Amino acid sequence: MRLYFSYFYSEQFTRYPEPVAKALRRALYYSNYKPDPKMALKYYKQAMEKCDEFQLDPFSNDVMGIKIQLAAWLEKIENYEGATRVLETLLTDCQRWVEVMERTVKEGKATQALMPPFMPPVAGASPRAEADPTEAPETIWGKRTRILGKSVGISVKLAELYADEHMLKRDLAHQRLIWAVETALGELQRRTAEKAKYGEGSWMSSSEIGGTLECEFYVA
Repeated sequence: MRLYFSYFYSEQFTRYPEPVAKALRRALYYSNYKPDPKMALKYYKQAMEKCDEFQLDPFSNDVMGIKIQLAAWLEKIENYEGATRVLETLLTDCQRWVEVMERTVKEGKATQALMPPFMPPVAGASPRAEADPTEAPETIWGKRTRILGKSVGISVKLAELYADEHMLKRDLAHQRLIWAVETALGELQRRTAEKAKYGEGSWMSSSEIGGTLECEFYVA
């Protein structure tokens, strides 16, 4: 019982406003401790709705993490179609953000179009739900790196799911893996050819990209 309470009230949940954390605790309870797919799905959806209500950045690691956790749970209960739908939607959203970011940078509108507006404190948010003042703020290029890297990982996971014996959608698996590999290599080449952008951070290493390439032979 102590383990249950220490887990469900651990630091990982204090990053969220309390209503979001509460819904997540219930979702994980009905996922892992008292399995009930209907109730678990209800609270995952509620957690995401609360994220919208509290105007949390949909491309933050915390909010994207909820969707990735939902997909992982759907895979665990062998709802592969549901898992791929969640990940495909997230991948499309991430790809669209990167496309808009790159276009607005070229047009000189990146600051106005992509920097999040000021949000007043929201009642019910825990102190950890706010940005850590000791951390340097994320730049537009840093956010692009994070979202693009997440997109590559999601696409590889989709390739794995589509190649699974429960789905056997080899064409889709191949498409997702090719996109991931080409995107990872394209970004590496861009960074080699161009001067580093302010605050964009590091990218995947050659060995990490090589690991993705090895997956391609399996899927193909």
